Amino acid sequence: IEYCKNHYSFGNWYVDDIENPDESLGDITAELVICSDVIEHLLDPDVLLVYLKKKISNDGYIVLSTPERDVFRGESCTYSPNKFHIREWNFEELENYLLSSDFSVVEHFIQYPIRFGFNRIFFNEVVKRLITGKGLKYNQVCLLEVK
Repeated sequence: IEYCKNHYSFGNWYVDDIENPDESLGDITAELVICSDVIEHLLDPDVLLVYLKKKISNDGYIVLSTPERDVFRGESCTYSPNKFHIREWNFEELENYLLSSDFSVVEHFIQYPIRFGFNRIFFNEVVKRLITGKGLKYNQVCLLEVK
């Protein structure tokens, strides 16, 4: 959010916690809500989707991203070695879940998970995947509207 505030001179930028919503935000709705790599950490992702529906304006969009399990870990992976990931989704599972939750999926694609730069994250996520022959694009992104 700080990056957006510092680099984009339009709009208002807010951050909120879906498990403990900021009451001062009240009935504020947004034209764009970005939910980056959150859903895989939630015990009950329905709470997130209900929250998003409340906070998006009638003509607004939601950008939701999460690792694509089959690409990230392999199709035979049945658990996440990341102890903070409660559930990882493959492409079809996530899209079906969102559609069944009254969202329209405007666009759904796989992209690089991080901006390239020579730092610890770059090494851990990208260089190791290159060495092991795994694909570099493994983060799925959904552009959503509420039906």
